[in-house]
Amino acid sequence: MTETLTPHERLVELSSRLIVTRAKDRETLLLAAGQLRDIITDLHDRTDHRGSIVQVVARFFGVSEGHLFGRARTRACAEPRRVAMYLLREETSMTLSSIGRMFNRDHTTVIYGVQTVKDEIMRNPSFARNLDLLRTLLAKEAAKDDN
Repeated sequence: MTETLTPHERLVELSSRLIVTRAKDRETLLLAAGQLRDIITDLHDRTDHRGSIVQVVARFFGVSEGHLFGRARTRACAEPRRVAMYLLREETSMTLSSIGRMFNRDHTTVIYGVQTVKDEIMRNPSFARNLDLLRTLLAKEAAKDDN
């Protein structure tokens, strides 16, 4: 279960467990410290490909990058924008606020967009496959950038 959570979600889960158990014994605290180190390492090891994510999403959906950053609320613009926000949240260490600033939107809009994508993944297998394809394209783009 932990493998599918973002580092932020893993951190929230860990802190909740520590609060609930009121962990004070050395063994529990050492275990928590190890888990925290793993979370921080995961965040640090993420290669930041913000521009690549926006480019790949725009290309995939057949819209310009300007449309992703624009004010339009049509489905043709809003869906790719939400997917880009979701991927930026999942694939980078960007905060909700920094993603919001990138798109000239409030962090609550990013929360809504990310949750909308998560809901659509659960509801629509075709959408989930497209997102997997996007992740594959992003991995190829990242490999190309690293070389």
